[in-house]
Amino acid sequence: MDRNQLEAEALRALDRGNIDGALAAYQQILRAEPRDRRVKQKVAELLLRQGKTADAERHLRELAEGHVKEGAHRAAIALLRQVVGFRPDDPSLHMEMGECLAATGNLNEARNAWDQAMRLWIGAASPGEALRAARRLSESAPTEVALRMRVAELLEASGDTDGAVKLYLDVAADHRRRGRPDEVGRVAEMALRLRPGDLDLLRDAARARLDADDARGALMHLQGAFQQAPDDARTLDLLARAFEAAGQPEKALRVLGELVRVSERAGDLEVEADAVRRSVKLAPNDDALATRLAGLDDRLARLARKFTDLGGAAPLDEAELRAVVRTEVYARVGFHDRAERVLTAALAERPTSAALLAARAEALIAADRRADGLAVAATLARQVTGADAVAVRERIGLLGGDASAAKGSVDQGAGGTPPATPPSRLGPRQLRPCPPARPSRQRQRRPKPAGTDSPLRGTSWGPSWPTGRSWRRTRRTRA
Repeated sequence: MDRNQLEAEALRALDRGNIDGALAAYQQILRAEPRDRRVKQKVAELLLRQGKTADAERHLRELAEGHVKEGAHRAAIALLRQVVGFRPDDPSLHMEMGECLAATGNLNEARNAWDQAMRLWIGAASPGEALRAARRLSESAPTEVALRMRVAELLEASGDTDGAVKLYLDVAADHRRRGRPDEVGRVAEMALRLRPGDLDLLRDAARARLDADDARGALMHLQGAFQQAPDDARTLDLLARAFEAAGQPEKALRVLGELVRVSERAGDLEVEADAVRRSVKLAPNDDALATRLAGLDDRLARLARKFTDLGGAAPLDEAELRAVVRTEVYARVGFHDRAERVLTAALAERPTSAALLAARAEALIAADRRADGLAVAATLARQVTGADAVAVRERIGLLGGDASAAKGSVDQGAGGTPPATPPSRLGPRQLRPCPPARPSRQRQRRPKPAGTDSPLRGTSWGPSWPTGRSWRRTRRTRA
C-alpha cells in the first residue's frame, strides 16, 4: 500500500474515532519515511491522546532538535511547550527551552526557564547540572552579585574548590568597590571554609567582625593572620583596633608602636601618622608622642598637595581634560584597571604630557602600586620646571621614594635657562613677545587728471547728462 492510501486510511480511521487504526497507518508511513516531520508530529499527537506520554515526548523532542539545528527556534519552542505541559518537573526541558528563548531574543522568559531548571536540579541534588543553568543566568546578568554567589556555591558543592574561591574573591572585590564591608566579610567567611589560611580572606573577615562590634571574632581571625605576616601593616592595624574594641589599651598601644615602626620603615606617612594619633589618644600624657604627631601632621599637610594640583600639570586641551576626569572618576569608585586603560591609551599618543603623567602617578598610588606611581612621578619631574619640579620631588620623598632620582629638569635660578613656557600655561604677569613689525603699506595717491582743478567741479554748474529714461533739466546760469 502506497503513502496516499495509508494517509486516506488514517483519515477514515480518525473520522470513525479509531485512534489505534490511524496511529498504525501513520506509524507505517513513518517507518518508510522517518524524516517526515508532519507525520511524526501526527504520531506524537495520537500517542498523547492514548496517554503514551513517554513515546510522544521522544517524538516531540526529536522534532524540536531538528528545528534547533535548522535555526527554527520558534517552532522548537512550540514543541517544547507541549512537552513541558506534561513533564513540568524535567529540568533538561526547561534548560532547552531557555536556550531557544534566548536565541529568539526573549531573554526574560529564558532567565525564568534557566532559573526553573537550576532549582529543579538543586532539588534533585545535582549541583553539577545546576551549575550549567546558574552560569547561563549569571552570563545574562553579569552585574547581579547574587547570581555570581549562587554560581560560587554550586562550584563549591560540585567539588571545584579553586573555582569557588576565585569567584568568592571576585564577588568580595565587587562588594569592596561598592562600599559594602559587611558583605565583604560575609563572602570572606564563606571562602575561608575552602581556604582557611588565606591572609587576605582572614583580614577581610576580621574587618567585617570589627564593623559588627565582634572584637572576639576578629581576634580569632587576626591570630592566624599575625602568625603568617607579623610585619604586615594592615594586619597590625586591625589587631590594634581589635584590642581597642576589646578594652585592652596596653596591648593596643604595643601593637600601635610596632605599626609605627613598620610604616616608618616602609615610608608610609599616612599610616604612621594615624598610628601615632591613636597612640596619643591611648597615652595622652606622653610628650614624645605629641611632638612626633605635630611633625607628622606638618608633613601630611605638604603631602596633601597632589601631582595633579600643580600648575604645570594642568590639561592643555579637551582631550587631556577628558582623560584626566575619567581617570579620577574610575579611581574614586575603585575601577583602577579601567583608569589604567584610559591613561595608557592617552599616553600612547602624548607620552610627554605632564597632565597625563600626573594623573597616572596618582591613579597608581591610589591602586596600592606606590612604586610604579613614584616611577611615573620621577618622569613627571623631568617634564615640569621651577617650583613644580621642586614640589614633585618633595612629594616623592614624602611618599618614601628617591627624590634624587627625579632630578634632571632645569629649574629657574639653578644655573640654567628654563625652557620656554607653552602659551596656554603663561601666567597673568608673563609677557608674550611682540610680533615683528609689518612693512608699511601706505596707499599711493594717483595723479589728478588735467582740468580737474576747475572751480565748477563738484557743483551743479555745467552740462547735465541724461540718466535712465528721463532727462534732467539743466540749470541756467544767472546773467
